[in-house]
Amino acid sequence: MHTARRSVVLIAIAAFCVLSGALLAGAGAWLIVLGGSWYYLACGLALVAVSVLLYRRSRLALWVYASLILVTLAWSLWEVGLDWWSLAARGDVVFVLGLFLLLPPVVRSLSGRVDVRKQSNTPVVSNGVRKHADAPVARYDAASLALAGALGVFLAVAVASWFVDLNQAESVLLAAPAQPVGSSEDIPDGDWHAYGRTRYGQRYSPLTQITPGNVSQLELVWQYKTGGLPKKRDSTETLSEITPLKIGDLLYICTPHRLVIALDAATGKEVWRYDPEIKDKLARQHLTCRGLAYYSGERQFSADDASVSTGLLSENTGVAATSSEMRALEEWSPSEAGVVAAGSIEAAMAADERLAFSQPRDPAPSASGQPVAADDGLVAEVCDAMLFMATADARVIALDPKSGAVCKAFGGGTGQINLWANMPGMSLNLNPTFNSQPNPNPNPSPSPSPSPSPSPSPSPSPSPSSSSSPILSPVPNPSPSLSHSSILGSVPNPSPVTSTVPQQDYSSLPIAVTDSLIIVGGVVRDDVPTSETSGVIRAFDVKTGGLVWNWEAGNPDETRPIAPEQTYAANSLNSGAVFSVDSRLGMVYVPMSSVRSDQWGAKRDDNTAYFSSSVVALDLGTGQVRWAFQTVQHGLWNSGLTAQPVLVDLEIDGETIPALVQPTKQDELFVLNRATGEPLLPVTAQPAPQVAQKINGVHASQSVAALSLSPPELSGASMWGVTLFDQLACRIAFHSLRYEGRFTPPSTQGSLIYPGNFGASNWGNVAVDPKRQVVLATPTYLAHILRLVPRHDDTGNYVAEIDRTQNSLSGPNTGQSAHYAVQQSPFTSPLGIPCNQPPWSGVGAADLTTGKIVWMHRNGMSGKVSSLPFRWPLTLGVTNLSGPTMTAGGVAFLSGTLDDSVRAYDVGTGEELWKDRLAVGSQASPITYLGRDGRQYVLVVAGAGGNPDAKTADETVRAYALPQH
Repeated sequence: MHTARRSVVLIAIAAFCVLSGALLAGAGAWLIVLGGSWYYLACGLALVAVSVLLYRRSRLALWVYASLILVTLAWSLWEVGLDWWSLAARGDVVFVLGLFLLLPPVVRSLSGRVDVRKQSNTPVVSNGVRKHADAPVARYDAASLALAGALGVFLAVAVASWFVDLNQAESVLLAAPAQPVGSSEDIPDGDWHAYGRTRYGQRYSPLTQITPGNVSQLELVWQYKTGGLPKKRDSTETLSEITPLKIGDLLYICTPHRLVIALDAATGKEVWRYDPEIKDKLARQHLTCRGLAYYSGERQFSADDASVSTGLLSENTGVAATSSEMRALEEWSPSEAGVVAAGSIEAAMAADERLAFSQPRDPAPSASGQPVAADDGLVAEVCDAMLFMATADARVIALDPKSGAVCKAFGGGTGQINLWANMPGMSLNLNPTFNSQPNPNPNPSPSPSPSPSPSPSPSPSPSPSSSSSPILSPVPNPSPSLSHSSILGSVPNPSPVTSTVPQQDYSSLPIAVTDSLIIVGGVVRDDVPTSETSGVIRAFDVKTGGLVWNWEAGNPDETRPIAPEQTYAANSLNSGAVFSVDSRLGMVYVPMSSVRSDQWGAKRDDNTAYFSSSVVALDLGTGQVRWAFQTVQHGLWNSGLTAQPVLVDLEIDGETIPALVQPTKQDELFVLNRATGEPLLPVTAQPAPQVAQKINGVHASQSVAALSLSPPELSGASMWGVTLFDQLACRIAFHSLRYEGRFTPPSTQGSLIYPGNFGASNWGNVAVDPKRQVVLATPTYLAHILRLVPRHDDTGNYVAEIDRTQNSLSGPNTGQSAHYAVQQSPFTSPLGIPCNQPPWSGVGAADLTTGKIVWMHRNGMSGKVSSLPFRWPLTLGVTNLSGPTMTAGGVAFLSGTLDDSVRAYDVGTGEELWKDRLAVGSQASPITYLGRDGRQYVLVVAGAGGNPDAKTADETVRAYALPQH
């Protein structure tokens, strides 16, 4: 008989078991106190017991550990089912440790008084005496076999789960009909004239050259570097997010610094470039350019060609508009003697008044310090067609598409209009590069006398907080008539300039263009002050730049052009998304942002709250509200609409209906009748969590769309980690935060917001195939922590209680003029990995006529999901920053994933058909077009992004096509 010694391996395993067991038991006990799972305490105690038994060299350690494996497996299956990645997080450490316990040195050491030697037949000679040596070997008895069996069962379940994806939907889309249902614009099939190809925003191309059968043959044909390298004084958010335009034989792009470049679409050769010479001190928080806008100089819509002629209601009458009304509206021009709109127009909107405001005035010096586009470089006296660019220093510049020359006739000889005009905090004589002139009829209707400090007392408007319905009903007049001068604060004598730079008014978006107008919104700072610049929506004459109408959410009924001596209302709601236009129905569709401060529910006026997070249909002729639909009631989650509404004609129950698809950050897709605002797919009211602390008012319910890609609610079981340990850390964090579902209100305790601040769907938007009647979306599923920090007063810019941390999203938002600052951070483990279980992103298709999801797949390789210094080549799904593009050939393209790749998918099944790795990530949507050589190209722009790899990367345009034969 022989007693085996403890091996070094056994001692090391025992030490690991006791340390990890103590950690799991202690943290697990705290998790139980917080209301979480008992497993971690039990697992920790079991590991401590195994450690003691190992130290005593008892084979009972193997029996206990085999039981732990089976209990872990049963608990894991009960919590997450056959989800491989979720099972792996629970069992990886337990499984690997079990393998170590079966190593021969460990088994040999677990002998106690059991003979673990057997006689060897090999003789040896010692001191001249021939003997047989005893050779120690491992004896795998019942305990060892029990552990091996438990490991085998665990492995079998893991292998089986590898072939099951509980987060994937599998189906096949039916083939498209021979003819599309409704067309949006009469533009060449091979062109891309607007941000979403057309003013309908569908991101759909009728080209068919590239198909699922040949897309794998795509090759890089040419690439072009813009020279748009980041500069030392650039904003931290200097991003390349451009969706190019393709018009005729030329491509048009703009860089983050607003250089406009024209390229030969077939060769990538530069044709011309224009530099607006933006001064660094005038640039804003986000330095980016998402797109340009194009005016063809020709009629692009025809009311006679409209596929939908019903459903348009004349304002205030409830009577369907006649075709002559639509035609008159479509052909309306501010230079005409009479103005005809689809609906009644108050007397103050007489044609002579509109004419007076729409004519450009003489150019004036720019007191704001902005450059004047027409002063330098190439100038064109008259431009038939024009490119429009909104700049980071709040200008709109008009360029000749052929030469890049500044269109001098636009803006009264300057080639630009000034978006800082009439903004609060600016000199009051800054009407868009025009001299202030007397208003020929400043008060056409009775109104209170103007006052520098007005105190209007309007009648309360309908608002979500006072309505039993969570939906903002389509209404022609959402608020009572208020005096324009009393709300705007008319000042008869301009006061001294209080600021030469407005607080934060600028635009990074392509503006909306119709046959007669350009329509411009603006971007403001999130979460910071509750006294900000105006978010006014303005329509200018497309030829002259003269102001035609202006619409403010705080004063929605008064849309007459503002007088030169007036200012817009501070803190009025803005729109930070691309607009869509239907000239046949005479409407522009405006997605509205959320109220500022986004996470604090007080200090909100009724009108502003009423339009917050709403899609608003404005009359093209007057700027009046035709209807509005609210997607989030009394939003507290930065829940403003950032995605362009998509317009499509749907065939439902044999009837062709003009539809609008509005994606939200919650990944609800509201499908509405775009003529009336009424839902085409059901919208229900879901009870919302209420506030225990008296910080924010909340609405009793929230709108939920029948078509939703929003993820299931989180729970302790849906926490994830690379190991059992960081998963436990995430569970503790989850149960320490306030979470009652996706509408959990912000709190001083810290609230978990899921989908997070970035949203499941952001500005990248969706694509719609009008033939198949389907929508393609790329939702992101990441959570954020939001904590309100009390402030000592409402005026300071600094909050001492919170610091800017490594995981903070640009540090704490100070919440000026609010009672609370806001601290936001991603919900990640100590390793920097998302705490919620994968997938973290997907790509999916849904039927717009039924609301059913057809297929859904994980999207992207998770190479950059954490702060770890290595990449993970795992398909866990990664953040997507842009939108997809669909084609009639049955292929969809996507290039905005965090893994720096461009991909092609089969629209029918969602199968990934082709992928190419980019040198640096893309944050823009791809486009496809036809070159003059007859080849269909796929174009991707990458570089100048927010990730570290892009900080020093040149912005690059890459064009792919099929090989020439």
